[in-house]
Amino acid sequence: MILENLTNLGLLPARTQVVVAPLKVRAANGAPARVLAFVPD
Repeated sequence: MILENLTNLGLLPARTQVVVAPLKVRAANGAPARVLAFVPD
């Protein structure tokens, strides 16, 4: 999986849980994805 055009990653702590949820696009070899970062309190 290749992730491109993610911004503000420098604002995250060094150890952050990241979840990548690609959207299903029929008959395509690429798709947008939802990328979530869970930052501890």
